[in-house]
Amino acid sequence: MKSHRMFLAILAIYLLLAVAYSAALPLAEAPDEADHYAFIVYLGKNHSLPQGATVTQSKHPPLYHAAAAALTTWTGLDFTFLRSNPDALPLGPDKPPNFFIHTTLEDFPWRGGALAMHLARFLSILFGAVTVWAAWRLGMEVFPQRPAIGLLAAAFLAGLPGFLFISASINNDNAAAAFGALAVLLCAATLRRGLAWWRSLLLGVFLGLGLLSKVGTLALWPVALLAAGGVWWQAANRRRAALRALANIFLIYGVGLLIASPWLLRNWRLYGDPLAWDLVRSTVDQRLEPLRLADIGWLLRGFHTSFWGRFAAAGQVVLPSWVFALAAIFTVIVIAGALWYLARRRWQIDAAPPSDPSTEPTPPITDHRSPITDHRSLFWLQLSLLAAAPLLMFLSIVRYSAIALGTDQVRLMFPALSAMAVWVGIGVVGLADWGKGRRKQGKQGKQGKDGA
Repeated sequence: MKSHRMFLAILAIYLLLAVAYSAALPLAEAPDEADHYAFIVYLGKNHSLPQGATVTQSKHPPLYHAAAAALTTWTGLDFTFLRSNPDALPLGPDKPPNFFIHTTLEDFPWRGGALAMHLARFLSILFGAVTVWAAWRLGMEVFPQRPAIGLLAAAFLAGLPGFLFISASINNDNAAAAFGALAVLLCAATLRRGLAWWRSLLLGVFLGLGLLSKVGTLALWPVALLAAGGVWWQAANRRRAALRALANIFLIYGVGLLIASPWLLRNWRLYGDPLAWDLVRSTVDQRLEPLRLADIGWLLRGFHTSFWGRFAAAGQVVLPSWVFALAAIFTVIVIAGALWYLARRRWQIDAAPPSDPSTEPTPPITDHRSPITDHRSLFWLQLSLLAAAPLLMFLSIVRYSAIALGTDQVRLMFPALSAMAVWVGIGVVGLADWGKGRRKQGKQGKQGKDGA
């Protein structure tokens, strides 16, 4: 119960910070925000999807934009209040930070297009709240004996500048983050609790809704296979379990494809490709040279800066360099803490007798769907799931970077953000445990000297 109250406090802090970010951020001064709003305006006024590249962000699946259009149609969806700043480009230190000229038409009380944009931003904030909740539940699911890990994961997201910035803007990455987080959570629950038809059905729904929000969430689809395969691997009767696992896999992917099928079939009919890659290429700055190792370094640097503090429409407002240096030190320390925690847990699992429940990292909740009972295997399968989600997302972004420029934005990793946040929780708890161990050793050494 204490854990629930602490999470509600964290969620309240997130909502306050996200609303503050949204109120402080001038309209259309977030990445692609004006283009996303243009897609919303088109859907709200035409009640149909655009064809071709007439609306830039129509390269994306329409779920987020359709939801925002349904929420804001009554405002009139005015676009005329947005006026481009002719002095914004090219970017430079002596250039103004704003891409648009902001007038009293944006002042509170909001009305017309300004009201529509703020309502769409509030929708993004709600999707962000779902992501924070899912990160908390994911930590609780994988480490139920250490509730601090889930709480730390949620707290990390609630105060993360890059996450708050995107959550406070009009962007389909917020919907992708929420549905991706829910899908990863259900995969972790499947590993720990076993296969269940309702859970597989719900997982398929979230995968399908994620695909209808952003194509990049396809990178998470193999994680469902890892979850079902992990349950099958640990089953006492693998032959019988194989049939159940296959049936659940077909259910998961079948439901996901069924939900996304109207958009996929439309693309196939119009562009000859379910994902409309030709349309995507026509709306992005294409990479003309092969991807090199140096480009991977550029990608990682961009992820780091946008994670911790790179703002405005093109990332031209950046925090001081010392902030990123401290963030890099924090990242290294957290990774060391996570490795220490995992090594310690492995030693405890390997050294303890099977009947000792105090060392079991994630005791399964038994149901009639053949849950995993080998705690050592469960421990490593769950860690594999936590690692697979961000790794698959990163590989998909590298693949996309071979086609498009401007991919050095960590928001593209958001479908796996909940798993990344749990790793932060693991690292902080590992550091805390290491500190307690050092203090305990110091006290024992002092007592030994006093005794001598």
